[in-house]
This record gives sequence, C-alpha cells and structure tokens, in this order.
Amino acid sequence: MKLLAVATFVFASSAFAQDRPAALEISGSGGQTTYIKANNIQRDDADKATLRLKGNVQIAHKSGPQDSGTILKADEVIYHSDTGEIEAQGNVRVKLAPQ
Repeated sequence: MKLLAVATFVFASSAFAQDRPAALEISGSGGQTTYIKANNIQRDDADKATLRLKGNVQIAHKSGPQDSGTILKADEVIYHSDTGEIEAQGNVRVKLAPQ
C-alpha cells in the first residue's frame, strides 16, 4: 500500500540522538509534506531509502496547508522512502484526514 510519496529530504534535526526526539520533514510533489518524529531515527546502511524509527514515532502526512492530515503513531516503524510504504509495530494508531 502506497501511503506516502517522497521527493526530497530536508533534515530538521542535525543529530539523531536518543535523549531527545529527532525530526524530519519530507517534501513531495504537489505541496505534499510528511513530518516524521521519533526518539531514534536511523538510515539503513545497506538500503539508504529505508528509515528505522523507534520510540514515540509520529508520522503526519499533509497534502496542503489547509489539510489536517493523516497521522500515524507507533512504537516502531520501518519507513521505505522510495515506495512510501510503512511497517508499523507495537501500539499503532492511525487518524485519517476528514474527507
């Protein structure tokens, strides 16, 4: 299932430290933006397109400034930035944007 389309990475945090949450902002085509926060964010060494997120993970996807967005919260997530696919584990909740 394709949930998120990704075009460009913009890092909002200079370090991925475990003692404070790390954050990313991913801008896509057509004004879509994805915001990612987690206690720990690591890029897979073998596959640079895969992010491993752990601890208080929150992913918000907005298609424009007026969009309240879709929000995913989980304990752990594997995010494939090349396909937009998300594998969530632990306590998982999803809030869909109203239609």
